[in-house]
Parts: sequence; structure tokens; C-alpha cells
Amino acid sequence: MEKAKIEIIEQKIAKAITNTEFAEHVYIVGGYIRDTILERPTNDIDLVVSLPDGGIRLAHFLYEKKVSSYPVTFARFGTALIEIDNFKIELVMTRREFYEAGNRKPNVESGSIYEDAIRRDFTINALYRKVATTTILDITKLGFSDINAKIIRTTNDPNLVYAEDPLRMLRAIRFSAQIGFTIEPNTRQGIANNCSKLQTISWERRRDELSKMLLSNNPKQALCDLKNLNLLEYIIPEIIPLNTQKYNDEYSWWDISLNAVNLSSPNAELRFATLLHHISTEVSQKILLRLKFPNSFCQKIAFLIEKQHAFENINISLLSDKDIRFFVFEVNDNLELLLQLFHIINIAKPQANQTLISELRKRIANTYLPKSAFPINGNDIMKYLNVKSGKKIGFYLDKAYKIWLEYPDWDKKMIMQKLEKTSIN
Repeated sequence: MEKAKIEIIEQKIAKAITNTEFAEHVYIVGGYIRDTILERPTNDIDLVVSLPDGGIRLAHFLYEKKVSSYPVTFARFGTALIEIDNFKIELVMTRREFYEAGNRKPNVESGSIYEDAIRRDFTINALYRKVATTTILDITKLGFSDINAKIIRTTNDPNLVYAEDPLRMLRAIRFSAQIGFTIEPNTRQGIANNCSKLQTISWERRRDELSKMLLSNNPKQALCDLKNLNLLEYIIPEIIPLNTQKYNDEYSWWDISLNAVNLSSPNAELRFATLLHHISTEVSQKILLRLKFPNSFCQKIAFLIEKQHAFENINISLLSDKDIRFFVFEVNDNLELLLQLFHIINIAKPQANQTLISELRKRIANTYLPKSAFPINGNDIMKYLNVKSGKKIGFYLDKAYKIWLEYPDWDKKMIMQKLEKTSIN
């Protein structure tokens, strides 16, 4: 979202709360402040209100003033969700939290801004600014210095911070990969000490953080951190053995996979396919299903990996024009993504053939047959083969298309004559 749009929303809120009990108690907090300082794009606004039940009360107030949508509230946590100009905003009261043993959901009470700050994850996310002002409050007194030093540090004892919400371990690694910050040593050691607690986090939340890591500027670093801090065991344990599977005397398949992920464009399908490319299609699909990805995504990654495995054993120079045409037909809309996958994995290897995929692209360009040039349609099938409308027409059209790919110089009559000899069994 453009910063100008966020500023308009902020002005609407500031105008609505002028001369009210909320005027001196509403702050923007967290990621928006951090990203503004770093001059990074942001689309996230969280408001905190330093009044008992302030988040829920302000949400209802803004609705009554016709500034926002009707709020969705979560009374147990003192939070509310509203929309202003089709933009979602979360509102909370300043609070302190208490966790009971074995329960990840906290007991929440109204608290001071200081108590609110130290219950957050990292110092760089614990900066507060009153709505429509420029003064930023650095409650932990480390937020500004950590941003300047490019450090990720927990707001409190790392063991306590991670015990309260183990997902924060993944967030630390994700932030490091996204914004290029270094995880402070105690904060990092705390991850290693508490890695097993990640088992209590849902697969969906683990998936979301992993996806953000892979789409970051430095997915290789994130994956190395996951492995070195023993978190990979609780996300994708199946890829850990790649570290001991040698590609040659110097490189393992783990090295190749890391290089491939870093070389690929920030596309989720491409980066997951490169990460999992040395694993069987069955295991890859199992991993993605466990991470609660949609079936369509799982199937697409499995398809890409299957074709990549087949490609590794192909000598392009030995492929006939017919082979090339059938390959293009088979991969259909996945052609460009698959060619990128082939290229990335190829150049991720030492002493790679840099021209391999460009050669394949030339072969495809020289043998390509546009579907618009296919001389057969459904009416032809009905006329020549005396077939009524239905599934049989689709079957014969598919067969006719494959005949055309094999004999691109044949006209309609020649294709239909061969098709007449085709069985529908």
C-alpha cells in the first residue's frame, strides 16, 4: 500500500479522536514504524491504545463516527479488527500477558506502554508513535540503536520471549533474511535452546513464515539459519540429509539446492521447486501437504520436480523435433516456469553448461507449432468419424493433435485418415 494512502487513513483517525478521551492515547506501533525508518514499503498498521479495553472501545468509536467498518472484536485478547478505505487495521489496548504452562494462548490484562513493549517480540518492533505526530517513543531504549546497527534482539529474555510464542524464532530468521539484519548472539542462542518448542506451532503458521523466508532477498541465509539452529527438523526434516548427499568431492546436494534457491526469481512455485528438486515427487508432495498448501500448489510443484528429474537424464542434442513438440505439448502452460527451473538448477552446479537452456529454447522456437494452426476441430471429428457430441470428441481431438505434432506437414484429410484407425479403448 502506498505510504500516502496510509497517511490519509492516519489523518482520518487523528481528526476523529481530537478532543476525545483517545486523543493522547492512540499510537501506531510495530512494523509500520520500523519500515518507515528503514524506508521500506509497508502495508501493515497496528494501533495500540493506552486505555483499559482501549482497542475495542476505539474501534467502536471510529465505527460510530463513520470512519471505519463495524469492528470484529476478540474480547479475551482485547483486540479489534476494522477496515478504513478497504484497509485492515488491528487495534489493541496496551497490555501485559501471562502464560500458563502448556497453553500458548495468554491471559491478557490492561498494562502500561512499557509492559506492552516488553511483551512484543523484538526491539525494532517495539517503537511507538502517537497518531498524526512525528515523535517516536523507544520504550526499550534499544529500538533505534538496533535499527541503526542492523540487529534483531528480543525485547526481553530470549527464553521467555520464545516460550511465550515459539513462532518468534521463525520471525527472527525471516526478518534477518528480509531486511538484512544480524540476529544478536543471545537472541540467536535462545533459538537453539528452544527449537523443539516449534512443535507446538500449527503447520499453517510454520508454512507462512517459511514462505516469507523463501520469498525474501536472502532465502539461502534463512535456510542455513533454520538448519544451523535446528529448526529445519520441525519444518522440512526430509531435506536435512541433502547435506550428506555428495554432488562431488566439494559440493553436497544441500549446497546445490541453496544456490538454486538464491539464484531463482522470488516466485513461490519456483523457489519451492528448487528447494525440493532433489527429493522424489512423492515425498515433495507429502511435505507440502503437511505444510497445508492447497492441493493445486502441491500438484504443480510435484509436476515441476518430476519433469526436472526427467530432464537431468536428457541429452538435448539427441532429441528429435517430434520429442521437442511433445515436450511443449505435455508441459503446456508450465513451459516458462519449467525452463527457468531447468536453467537455475543447471547453473547452480559447479562447472555448469551455461548455454544448455538457451539451446533448448532455440530448439523449441524452431519446432514450435501454435495451437491456432491445428487444422482439426470438433465439427471435423463429428463429420469424418460420425461421432456425436460428448467425451469422445475430446478424446479424438487429443489424438488428432498428437498425430499433428508427429506429422506437422499433414493436412486435415491425412490426419483424419490416421485417426480413423485409432481405437477409443
